[in-house]
Amino acid sequence: MRERFSIVITDIHGSKHYNLHQVIKKILMYSILVVLLLLISSVFFISYLNKSVDDLEVKKQKLETVYSKLKLDNKNVNETILQKTQKLELLSAKVKELESLKTIYSQLKTENENINESISQKVEELDSLNTKMNELEVLIGIKPSAQNVSLIERVDLAKVSTAQKKLLFQNIPNGYPIKNEGITGSYGWRQHPIVKKREFHTGIDLRAKRNTKIYAPADGIINFAGFHKKSGYGIMIILDHNYGFRTLYGHMNKAIVKKGDVVRKGELIGYTGNTGLSSGPHLHYELRYLQTATQPLSFMNWNLKNYETIFKKEKHIKWQSLI
Repeated sequence: MRERFSIVITDIHGSKHYNLHQVIKKILMYSILVVLLLLISSVFFISYLNKSVDDLEVKKQKLETVYSKLKLDNKNVNETILQKTQKLELLSAKVKELESLKTIYSQLKTENENINESISQKVEELDSLNTKMNELEVLIGIKPSAQNVSLIERVDLAKVSTAQKKLLFQNIPNGYPIKNEGITGSYGWRQHPIVKKREFHTGIDLRAKRNTKIYAPADGIINFAGFHKKSGYGIMIILDHNYGFRTLYGHMNKAIVKKGDVVRKGELIGYTGNTGLSSGPHLHYELRYLQTATQPLSFMNWNLKNYETIFKKEKHIKWQSLI
């Protein structure tokens, strides 16, 4: 028999003998068991790991799918947010535009109110002008205008420009022929201061010192200049004007014009005196229209400021035809 080792273990219970080859055998058996257990455990563990890996792969795919969906959703959300932002910006711009329009509307409303107020004033002015036009048309002898004639046409028909007025004042006697120092004899019926008879005084007596300058009240032609014994006016001038008007100057001291002379308004024609049937130095001034004596005072006080008054006071003159 081969040589082998023996191990003796002694305790209170006695001694035990172990052969070395048995120990090795047991170790080998245990080792084999452990290896088998490890192999079996490894197989199960590897199977478990493979399954876990497969599960993880599935989860990964799911996560990737979810991620892709979330990414797509996020893109859509971002696009939606961008669109909303653009819409908000557009809406904000519209709001600002509306606020601007509101301000403009308020301004236009105010301007419209002012325009309406101005229109109301203009309507009132037109009504007033229409009334005045009616009065003026009556004054100067124009027939009432037809309804289809505009106010502008009526104004054009009735108005006389400043230049035209000046032309009338240049040709129709107006203003005082001498410096106004007062009136000593009125136009109309009176008792003659010399012959003491009641008579119609066809002119007006103007107070004046001897040799007061006499000026032509309008353009005209001298019809007579000299001493006129029959009329009692002594030295006198008859001045014929345009449109049928005539003026007469009596009791003069001197005439410096002669028959046929053309004189202009404001031109010196002579000097006052006391010739003829006169009780003292003064100027007898007459105004005639178509050989008919007319109240000269209306014409003496006639000027641009009271231009229309003459039409009312002297209605016997055909002003419309004259104008």
